[in-house]
Amino acid sequence: MAAELVGSALLDASFSILKQKLLGKGVEDYLEELADKVAVIQTVLFDADEKQFLDESVRQWADKVEDLCYEMDGVWCSNSHLSV
Repeated sequence: MAAELVGSALLDASFSILKQKLLGKGVEDYLEELADKVAVIQTVLFDADEKQFLDESVRQWADKVEDLCYEMDGVWCSNSHLSV
């Protein structure tokens, strides 16, 4: 649950950043960089998703990440009308 939520929020935020950065650098470079970062994040989140049931500190971290994702989603939605 937390991994899916975080992944979705991070992708949304990443594409916003990507849109901004494309103005100064080649599209292919940023897509490759973004794909690498998403792969690392996804690996960490899947690992945490499995470990949260066995380790209280991981569960607390996952809860904080989930809360942050909801906050990010709220900011994204409230600012989605802005353009770069």
